[in-house]
Amino acid sequence: MLDPQEIGRSKFFAALTDAELRDVAALMQKVDYAAGSTIFNQGDIGDRFYFIARGTVQVWLKLPDGGSRELAALGPGQYFGELALLDDLPRSADVVCGEDSRLWSLQREDFINLLRGNINLAVKLLQVLARRLRQANRQIQDLSAL
Repeated sequence: MLDPQEIGRSKFFAALTDAELRDVAALMQKVDYAAGSTIFNQGDIGDRFYFIARGTVQVWLKLPDGGSRELAALGPGQYFGELALLDDLPRSADVVCGEDSRLWSLQREDFINLLRGNINLAVKLLQVLARRLRQANRQIQDLSAL
């Protein structure tokens, strides 16, 4: 099982109590990927969140001209795919392993069931997502000023 304190160091789960971290960690599944492996592609249906325990991943956006642009390089303690926990819309980017990686995944259905039983946990995670949305809005404002 994933060490609950390990996910507690990530921004996504930092506000959770030890008991809440244990509840989340108990639902997560270990997945190992080799360097160069695709975790998911833009347009795939998303149903999992990922926490990086070891290794690196790159997040790529496909461009209309057929090219692609790297949006982020993520490493241990970081996470991706959090939108898949809340909606059933297609993935917004490709994610590829930069090196051999150990990830922990959380399925949307398990996450929703956990939230149903713990409103405090739901509120804390909604606050994290709201902060991420505010950060994205600031970035959009900064880009539009250029």
